[in-house]
Amino acid sequence: MLLNKFDLFANKVSARPIPAPNRYPVVEEDNNVLDKITIFLGGTCNGSKWRDKLIPMLNHKFEPFNPVVDDWNEEAQEREIYHRMNDDFVLYCITPMMSGFYSIAEMIDDMNKRPLKTIVCFLYEDGNGRHGYTAPQLNSVEAVLKMLKTNDVLAFTSLEDLADYLNTVIAAEGRINHNG
Repeated sequence: MLLNKFDLFANKVSARPIPAPNRYPVVEEDNNVLDKITIFLGGTCNGSKWRDKLIPMLNHKFEPFNPVVDDWNEEAQEREIYHRMNDDFVLYCITPMMSGFYSIAEMIDDMNKRPLKTIVCFLYEDGNGRHGYTAPQLNSVEAVLKMLKTNDVLAFTSLEDLADYLNTVIAAEGRINHNG
């Protein structure tokens, strides 16, 4: 079989990356997903809207992955595991609306296995101020934040401070292998 010289080149259409499902559309002037800083958005679900607030605060250099879906099935679980293992950063935002403990276990697991790419945010209230921690929970949150600081884990207590850090410090570094 003979090949002509044009068979050796990929055309522009076939070389474009295809965004993964459940991701926000790529801005046209920044259409190379491979140059984006990927960030897994783990943490409180249970109707919390922290992801909906944070995503618009991130600049165009970020490609956030929101694992929350209407139909939690095996495919959604596999996508979540893939992003948790492969995204440049994993963020765990814990709020008073959290009802289970699995996000805490994932956060601890990532802090141990991938400390350089794990970021934590504890919000003191959620649900437009309708949900807050009890006094004993608040003491625990403060103790955890102190422990995180002692262990040099990036930890924040507001989405605004978190977004500001991501957009200035992390975006300036670009994509770095933070797999620890």
